Amino acid sequence: MRAAENFLLAVSIALARIEAQPTAQVVVDADAGARRALLRKYPHRVLYLIDGERLVVFAVMSHHRNDPAWRERLE
Repeated sequence: MRAAENFLLAVSIALARIEAQPTAQVVVDADAGARRALLRKYPHRVLYLIDGERLVVFAVMSHHRNDPAWRERLE
């Protein structure tokens, strides 16, 4: 259970970073405006969009998954 708690903590920290500075993260798809934040200590990323005043997280994915997997979620 400890591993799951640590992973969720890493996701929470990434979400807090995104919320504090949403435009500071790397743009991974300029057309859609998708950005990514990396999780510390885990090979995962949080993918999100800025929609006006809202932040829309559409994926938390491993780096080992290929890009088309998350790009399909934008359609």
